[in-house]
Parts: sequence; C-alpha cells; structure tokens
Amino acid sequence: MNSRRMIHHLAHSCKSVVASLLLYSLTAGTLFADNDESGELLQNPGFEAPTIQTGYSLLRPEGWRIFSSLGGSDEIGMSTEITHEGNQALHIAAQGVSGSFQGIGQVIPVTPRGTYEFTVYIHKDPEQPLTGTISGRLSIEWHDEDGNEIERSRSDEWCRRILRRPRWEQFSLQARAPREAASAFFVITQSDGNRPMDGGAFYVDSASIQRIR
Repeated sequence: MNSRRMIHHLAHSCKSVVASLLLYSLTAGTLFADNDESGELLQNPGFEAPTIQTGYSLLRPEGWRIFSSLGGSDEIGMSTEITHEGNQALHIAAQGVSGSFQGIGQVIPVTPRGTYEFTVYIHKDPEQPLTGTISGRLSIEWHDEDGNEIERSRSDEWCRRILRRPRWEQFSLQARAPREAASAFFVITQSDGNRPMDGGAFYVDSASIQRIR
C-alpha cells in the first residue's frame, strides 16, 4: 500500500471509530436518561439509608432535614419492625408535650405554576397507638428565590380515628406552586395538640414527590 492510500485508509478508519464512539455515547446517554426518568424528586424516599441494625435506631435518614419545636429534642428515628417496602421505615413518636410539634422534610427546587404530588404511607405503631389530640399531616412550604415563605399547602390530618387498623394507609397532597415559587420544603409533621395524653407513634414509608403537571 503506498503512502497516499495508507493515509486515506487511516483517515477513513478514524472517522469510523469516531462515529462508533459518538453513536455509543448517544445510545448510552439515552439509556442513562431513561433510568433517571422515574420522576421521583426525593432523596432516600424509602428511608433505606443509612442501614441500621434490626429494631429501632435514632440514626437520621440520609437526605432529610429534621426539626422540633423543642429545639434539639425529637422522637424521630428509623425502624425495621414494620415496613411498606424495603427493609426500613421512618418511626415518629409523640413528644408528650402539649402544643409541641416535630417533623422531617426535604427542600426541592420547583417550577412556578407546576403541580406537585406528595405521597406517603402511614402505619400505626401497634405498641404505641395514637391517643388524645396527637396527629400527623403533610405540608408544602413554598419559598421564593430569596428563601422567604410565600404560601403553605396542607393535607388532611391522620389521627387515632384514622389509624385504627394495623395496616398501611396512603396519604397524599396535590398542590400548585405559586407564580413566585423557586423552591419548596416538603414536610411530614407530627403534632401533639393540646391533649397528648398517653403518647403514640406511627411509621412512615414509601414517600414520593413528583411533578404531575
């Protein structure tokens, strides 16, 4: 093969390799994109991380922010006792103080005027059934680009009347982001009310946040 033909052959080969690599890259990119198109906006929605030992742990679920009206004191942990999916679930017990509240949530960027659905599954703790005015609910705190809360959406409550049976109950909240919204704090809150009486607890699992419109 003379030098001119060799150069032409190498150039043709290089073009073929580049084209093949480009095709592979596009195909791989499409595959990876498909794997990420579940629409789930939450991190660690099933409370599977970190992994805990069998039973109950006060370890914090990764990706979630915990708060309490009593400062650094809260009764939020993780458990393997009762789960909806996977090996672990969130466990929230009442603080036993009139007027107190606590919760867990995630801040997520949102699209103005977009509609979001926030869903969780709740199960009573058979060993600590809810009493008195203890309840839980979902809420979405909408914030503008400066971090100021501009509006709040709330679900119906779950309480001892709702969680009578030992089974998983689905609760959801659909809400439209205000025009000025840039982010939202999606929250699961437990409130003691004015008569917490003998306490109580519930499990949370299979949380989900998706933009549906």
